[in-house]
Amino acid sequence: MTLRTEIAQGRMIEGVWQERPPNLEVAAQPSFAALRPRKGSLHILVEVAGPPRRDEVSRQLVNIIRDEYFRVPGGITNGLRQGVRAANEFLYQRNQELSEGMPYVAGISCAVLSDDHLYLGQGGPAFACVVRQGEMRAFPHLPWAGEEVSEEERLPLSPLGVEERLVEVGLYHHRLEAEDVVVLSSPTLPERVGRKEFREALAPRAKEVLANLAELVEGGDFSAIVIKVSEEIPRPSEEAARAPEVVAGLAEAWRGFFSRLKESDLLGDIGERLQGSLSALPQALGTLTRRMLPEEYAREPRAKPSARRARRERLTRKQRRNLFIILGLLLVVGMGALWGVRQWRIREAQEALFQDILTQAEERLRQALAATEPSAAREFLAAIESLLEEAREMKPEHPDIEGLESRVLERQDELDHVTRLALRQPLEFPEARSAPLRVVAQDNDLYILDGGTDRLCRYRWSEAARTLQTPPEGAILIDSKEQGELLDIVWLEPGGGRERGTLLILKSDGLLEYDPLKGLSSLSVVETASWQEPRRAGGFEGNFYLLDAGAKRIFKYLPTERGYNSAPLHYIVEAEFESAVDMAIDGDIYVLLAEGVIMKFTAGKQEPFVVEGLEEEFSNPLAIFTNPGTDNIYVVESGRIVELSKEGRFVRQLRPSREEEEAFQELSTVFVDEGKGRLFILSGKRLYLADLPME
Repeated sequence: MTLRTEIAQGRMIEGVWQERPPNLEVAAQPSFAALRPRKGSLHILVEVAGPPRRDEVSRQLVNIIRDEYFRVPGGITNGLRQGVRAANEFLYQRNQELSEGMPYVAGISCAVLSDDHLYLGQGGPAFACVVRQGEMRAFPHLPWAGEEVSEEERLPLSPLGVEERLVEVGLYHHRLEAEDVVVLSSPTLPERVGRKEFREALAPRAKEVLANLAELVEGGDFSAIVIKVSEEIPRPSEEAARAPEVVAGLAEAWRGFFSRLKESDLLGDIGERLQGSLSALPQALGTLTRRMLPEEYAREPRAKPSARRARRERLTRKQRRNLFIILGLLLVVGMGALWGVRQWRIREAQEALFQDILTQAEERLRQALAATEPSAAREFLAAIESLLEEAREMKPEHPDIEGLESRVLERQDELDHVTRLALRQPLEFPEARSAPLRVVAQDNDLYILDGGTDRLCRYRWSEAARTLQTPPEGAILIDSKEQGELLDIVWLEPGGGRERGTLLILKSDGLLEYDPLKGLSSLSVVETASWQEPRRAGGFEGNFYLLDAGAKRIFKYLPTERGYNSAPLHYIVEAEFESAVDMAIDGDIYVLLAEGVIMKFTAGKQEPFVVEGLEEEFSNPLAIFTNPGTDNIYVVESGRIVELSKEGRFVRQLRPSREEEEAFQELSTVFVDEGKGRLFILSGKRLYLADLPME
């Protein structure tokens, strides 16, 4: 893409405006680098502080940066880096020669425009800004007047001239569009001008923008280069513009070439020679060579004047014919060579641009890894994604792109506190109506409630085989034909007179109980007729809890000798449970609402519960899990399992490996065994097992 640019530059110093100051320059690629890959146009702004003769030092730095940038091989990014470092080395040596007093220090901003690409290289205190449709992006992040920015976002660069080797050079890349405005200025500009005032200084012409900025600094020392990008111009390249002329010339040359061939009967001669034997080829070539050289004919015996005149005329015609043959061949070879050089330069330029993009991505990744502020690190990662997208368009399957992308994703996981799980899939429910909705693990037994088929199944966990096995008597404990609609299951530990733990199965009109020793039986529960919309069951120390969304309450049943025959306690009443999706109990009761809110109740009274530190808030939570033997709370929603402390602090989020991310798209619930480090996860029609990694 080719964009037109309008450039204005100038400096205000001691109240005097200078249009061509020694500390600014806009330079094109010099002739000595014409055969190298194009490096675009270079814009340099240098700010020097220190002893007198600062203008002289500024001019020397500008020259060094310009010459070094175009001299060094490689791409644009390497040129910017080496140019800034060469300026630092010069300034450092200059300071070593000073006997006493304040040394010279400097800040540099360099901008390179190559088609629609903007490359920035900075050393020391520097400032550049790109404005697009009123949105401003500063390089580096500096606070505007009246604003504050964290230390990590400031990304300060060491002044030039202080250290012998400048380790850090700020490198940035930006894609330009029509109507963008690029400003290189003194680093003090954002300290004097607010964001709003800067935006209001923008104007249709670059000179107007520069004049407006000069007014805003109110006569203070100030330098700037303003680049105004105009609409795209479909301008052909120099080679393309000359194409008609070149083609016309070639056509004329070929017409003359073939005309001479026809007049000279060369084609006939060639036909006759081809009919000869191959052994005559060397002799024919030797004869042709001798006839092309006039001095050879001078050695032939003298002939009569008329014969010599005829031979001279004949020799001239032959020489002309051979000359046209040679010129034609040279023309073909020359055009082929030009085409080859052109293709080589194109490939070199593309390779240089590709390497520049990778270098910038590496630099951004280094900054993302070093950043301690998550927002700054994420901004670097976003920039890397943009760079890699450009690189992928050039070389879709390059291994360096894949390596960088992998490291970016790892850093993203660190910032998001993501722990990746290795999933095992031991069980699948193939029936069309199957919809597994609850899983409960107890010792080595695993109970799964299938809400689609109203079945309750039991499997055995084999620690040796690390897999689930079907018991000899079969997996199905309850079939829909026997008991009707099944809503929930919960393991109830002994307590309150109950001697053994059993599995409670909630139906729409009562309870079932499964005792591993005695089997399945009905459990007596009173006042089931008053249930309006039972959704979830819970248990703690022998007590049975029922979340009834329709009644807006949680009932608490105390155990009796034959079940739950005493009237329930209206444990929690008049609560907003219409959107409740799940409940978990560990002594306290946690109710998860569809809008992502977790309600916590202690001794029947609601307590504040706020999730803290979770950047990606819950959008469609599906289940919540905790129990007395679990230290944390686990909230399930599509794509992830979020782990929270019981005070609401975000701990981490559990996700499958990136190759298996689709496995979590239909998550429904989870059972966590922290003691044994196991996760049992229901997603769609599959049960996944995973080891629970240590934090």
